Amino acid sequence: MTSFGTSTPSSLGAPPPRPYVLAPGASVRPLLSRGVLVTGRWLGWIGVVVLVGSLLGLVPFAARFSWSATWLALAGLAPAPLAGAIILALLRQTCKGLSWHLLLRATAPHRLGSALAATFIGSAVGAVSVAIGGDVARLQALASRDGTPPGRVVASLVQQRAVEAVALVVLMGMAGLLPASPASIPWAGPIAGGILAALALLVWMARRSAWADRWPGWLRGVVAPFVAPGAARRYAAPLAWSLANWVGGWWCLHLVATATGADVPAAASLTALLVLNVAGLPRLTPGNVGVTQASLAAVLVAAGADGGAALAAGVVLQAVEVLPLLPLGALLGLGEVVRQVRAARASATPAP
Repeated sequence: MTSFGTSTPSSLGAPPPRPYVLAPGASVRPLLSRGVLVTGRWLGWIGVVVLVGSLLGLVPFAARFSWSATWLALAGLAPAPLAGAIILALLRQTCKGLSWHLLLRATAPHRLGSALAATFIGSAVGAVSVAIGGDVARLQALASRDGTPPGRVVASLVQQRAVEAVALVVLMGMAGLLPASPASIPWAGPIAGGILAALALLVWMARRSAWADRWPGWLRGVVAPFVAPGAARRYAAPLAWSLANWVGGWWCLHLVATATGADVPAAASLTALLVLNVAGLPRLTPGNVGVTQASLAAVLVAAGADGGAALAAGVVLQAVEVLPLLPLGALLGLGEVVRQVRAARASATPAP
């Protein structure tokens, strides 16, 4: 039976998976780009298919669309739900930072404030960049503030992606408890339950079955942290914060739809959240501009919302998630630059 988390080779003689370690002076981007922070190329192709399908579905809609309705919806935004959406968008980043902090503190000492600041900086960069720009900025910000080893930060980011994926599946299961709507996901509860059962079986096999000896090294490396002693206790709190993050995103989207007059059931808003995240996997545009609008409009129109209000909801959602982050991330980043300049000057000043 394979002993995960140790240096004992498997019964087939294969060496144990090596941890991801960044060599001194090496660039962070190649390490992040070689599949560590993505779930696989096939997931990216799924996102491309969903995006193309959404765009093709909107072609006839756009040809017959009254664009003046969008301007009217934007001009008549309801202030109360809009303010609530902005608050939730910022609270989501706090939940994300707390989840990351809890995952990282077991292997790399750092300050909670540094993890939160790095999260806001990374999200601000990710809002205007493609691919993994936000994760690179988050890693560099934390390493600069607290000197955290980059290799351990990368490992924590991989773990956070896995935890966020599980939390999203849990939220998908909650959709089965909501009243059905035209845009509801059929059999959402059973599908989510099946995915979670498969993950539980994978963990059980990794702990108790000799079949794990036949797994490829990369799979053993991914599963190892989640089957180590005390893993359930270690990942419970990060999972809870990640779930809070997704719930906040769900209701942020729902409040935006309400503010623009796209009154749809909560189940439709949850479907829109799931579609947005799948369509946004390839990160084809900076901040997924265009992807957000097309995907959200397609789901809201399917749920019975007015086309103008649905498109306005996509525009407002992008603004709510991006505009508050940009000045906050810029201020935090500028503060870090000032701190580094002062430290450099202090180190260059000769002692009296």
